[in-house]
Amino acid sequence: TELKNKAPAYAGTASGTIGLKQELGDGVASAPITDAVSALVNLGYSRDTAANAVAAALKTAGEDADAPKLIRFGLKELAR
Repeated sequence: TELKNKAPAYAGTASGTIGLKQELGDGVASAPITDAVSALVNLGYSRDTAANAVAAALKTAGEDADAPKLIRFGLKELAR
């Protein structure tokens, strides 16, 4: 019952995810993109922040970038 009222706060679509979806258009996020977002979340960033950083990294690194490159560029974006 402690978590009963907290779950809805995490439900729904996050704005960072929306930003990432706009970058991808109608495409589905590739494994490197989801891996990069997951890695940044595991480092302590919120999912919104991580998704926005990876979206910016995609612009810089290109859509064929691998996960390590997206993580590196994402971290550079977060350091700004």
